[in-house]
Amino acid sequence: MKFIAAFLAIVPFVAAMPPVFERSTDATNSTQELVARTQGNVFVCTDAGFTGDCAVFHGNSGQCVNFPGEFNDDISSVGPDSGQDCFFFNDGGCSGQELGPIRSPGISNLNVAATVAFNDHISSFQCFFG
Repeated sequence: MKFIAAFLAIVPFVAAMPPVFERSTDATNSTQELVARTQGNVFVCTDAGFTGDCAVFHGNSGQCVNFPGEFNDDISSVGPDSGQDCFFFNDGGCSGQELGPIRSPGISNLNVAATVAFNDHISSFQCFFG
């Protein structure tokens, strides 16, 4: 009997709580919204193999994005989202030497012969997507 009384006492509080998640009834719109949010993202890390300090940076199509101080000239792996062509530059303002186009999954180790000039020398990027 005490259990039922305790249970009935908490029912109004549980019923008043907002839902933890909402389920979308239109899967097509959800997918389109997800794609719209993720295009323009670039995942970078300070060490090879996508390790070390890592972050995701975002830019609109054609927008030049400068890396902040902690990543400027300290990037060893780059991974753009799929569906875009990204260019990486060794100077800010998307100037200087250019590496690209780089496409998903990216380059996990810039410290190899073909890209060594860009290992720890990337300052900005620019991506193009439709």
